[in-house]
Amino acid sequence: MDAEERNDGRWRRSAHRGGGDSAGGNIAAALPLKTRDAGLPVPQAAVLLAPITDFFFEQYESFERLAPLGIVYDTAFIGFIRGAYLVHGRNWGHPHASPTRADLHGYPATFIATGTADPLVDDNRAFAEKLRAAGGAEVEHLVRDGMPHGFYSFPGMFKQGDQAFAAIAAFLKRTGLA
Repeated sequence: MDAEERNDGRWRRSAHRGGGDSAGGNIAAALPLKTRDAGLPVPQAAVLLAPITDFFFEQYESFERLAPLGIVYDTAFIGFIRGAYLVHGRNWGHPHASPTRADLHGYPATFIATGTADPLVDDNRAFAEKLRAAGGAEVEHLVRDGMPHGFYSFPGMFKQGDQAFAAIAAFLKRTGLA
């Protein structure tokens, strides 16, 4: 993300965007909400690679079906992530922790990449749908059949990962941020 510049006590908007993968995707998904809520300039785009957008992930069919299989991560591991990150169940629904549960009006252009073998695919679909319903600037959800969590992390190994990065580049170009 490009840094904001501060001159004479005022924020000056420069082209900036947030991005992240998995748990980092959760932080990147929360960034537009956190900055908006703090009265700061909202990033102009979010690039989210299989983000956790709802810490009540057990409510999604894909999680219940795929997490027990342990492809890349399993039910226990993502439960550990949630416990380490949020500690108490009362924190799981906070909009900065579970952006799917937030008011998403004014959310920036968003790119999401997920594979159908990722337990988070339905979580990510729900987030994309809620962004569209909130009138999101541009929402692109790239879903690749049979791909597990993190499939884009192996350049040259999976053509679908290469396709994801080409789609990210095209998205940033379309939104004027490349």
